[in-house]
Amino acid sequence: MTWITSHRGQQADYVRLGFFPQKLGRFYSRLDRLAEGGTDILFLGDSLFRGQGTTAPESSAIPQQVLRILQRCWNPAGVPGGDGFWPVQWTWASPPTQPATLQNADLSGTSSRVMNGAGHCLVRLNAGGGVGTIAMSGTGVTHLEAVHLLKAGSANTAPWAFSGGIATSGSLTVGGAGTAEYGRRTLVASDISATASWTWTLTEPSGDDVRFSGLVRYNGDFGAGLRGHNLSCSGVQLYDPTSSVGWLRADEPTGGTNTSAIQQANLDQWSSEPPTTTTAVGAKRASLVVLELLTNDQGTYGATAETVVAGAATYKAKLIEFVGKIIARPSAPCVLLVAPPAPSGRETLYRQFKQAMREVAQGSAHVTMLDLDLAVGEVNYLSLPAAWRQADGIHYTSEAYGALAGLIAGALISGRS
Repeated sequence: MTWITSHRGQQADYVRLGFFPQKLGRFYSRLDRLAEGGTDILFLGDSLFRGQGTTAPESSAIPQQVLRILQRCWNPAGVPGGDGFWPVQWTWASPPTQPATLQNADLSGTSSRVMNGAGHCLVRLNAGGGVGTIAMSGTGVTHLEAVHLLKAGSANTAPWAFSGGIATSGSLTVGGAGTAEYGRRTLVASDISATASWTWTLTEPSGDDVRFSGLVRYNGDFGAGLRGHNLSCSGVQLYDPTSSVGWLRADEPTGGTNTSAIQQANLDQWSSEPPTTTTAVGAKRASLVVLELLTNDQGTYGATAETVVAGAATYKAKLIEFVGKIIARPSAPCVLLVAPPAPSGRETLYRQFKQAMREVAQGSAHVTMLDLDLAVGEVNYLSLPAAWRQADGIHYTSEAYGALAGLIAGALISGRS
């Protein structure tokens, strides 16, 4: 543990963890122009990035803590920065307080913050039953976007109303596209007083359903500053050899609708604007993708000494494929691969997958790594501080998530100097 407390700010130690900041040059170059449209960081990960194990994921999850540090460090004067994407629900045992108040809603995205194949959503309002509603409330917002599915087929809209600071109403176009559009954005409120408490309510339309993912919250940063969005999902994998919980699936390259929808909603929609765009178009300029996908992959197809070598090779090949997709997006992102500390009882096999991640970072343009497992000494999970550990041997407490967030933010900050 000495390394964390004594050497966090030293670039040489970050290099030891596989972090080479020169490979993030495209991201760092955007920071000099934050007043010209702003830029975005996407956090794509599993339950460890989601904040599972804490009762306050909205504030204690690693991505949220990293974002707050970087916004304070880099945002222009007068741009406090918002909290980014906010999912409509949390879904794990004994969950924290739900962000939304739901009525007559089908939780068809159960256990998925990265939207799933049943409409790429977290909540569905069902047509034909009692009228369904979703209400989300908050403060500290100047602009608000809804994230939802636009279905192919008959044209239809869903009414919404906004109150607090301003009073306005409108509708989401939820049907009528030639092809489905996953993760569509609709700006539902702007020029809100950041001090106002507000409520946004979405209502089921007649004769159709609504598939809704959440809100994007801006605070003076719709067209400036550094924005961050935690799109992580408990249970998600980089590659799923049998089912539909991976960014890449066994039926690639023909592609299932689930996989293409996941990428459209959670990568493409956030990276569609080229870096030369300077107008205010919201969170579409991802210049850095922080990718934390390792634990579930090793536990699924590299769980034994007999499968780990082939599993790690598959993981490496799929990771090369995925980072290639990311860095080729119009917004020209870089990728930071993050390896969390190893789970209990799986350390040896896990570290073979981690070596595959390191090799991808070493061999890929615009991709680097931060080995948090090495940062804590590659110790066994049970040797970590008791205040960090959860009983399941995988997840962490708010204290641990804060320490790991500090390492990520510290590496990024030191890399620019």
